[in-house]
Amino acid sequence: MQVLDFSLVPFWQLISYLGNSGPRTTGIPITATLASLWINNSWALPSARSNKMEEVLTHLTTISLSPCPDIAIGTP
Repeated sequence: MQVLDFSLVPFWQLISYLGNSGPRTTGIPITATLASLWINNSWALPSARSNKMEEVLTHLTTISLSPCPDIAIGTP
């Protein structure tokens, strides 16, 4: 089990960070979860088309997901 501290997640809601056009411009469905983008122990993400998406992708390369369930300890 991992404990998540949401205060450490700089891009909590991508739609808020990237804007309403985010799903269209990134190719990431609005209903996507991080787990659905983590395939075979790596991120399955499209190339960045904006500086903001570049920041998101750069941040994601610093984390990896585990198969263990998570427990949230804060609110975004």
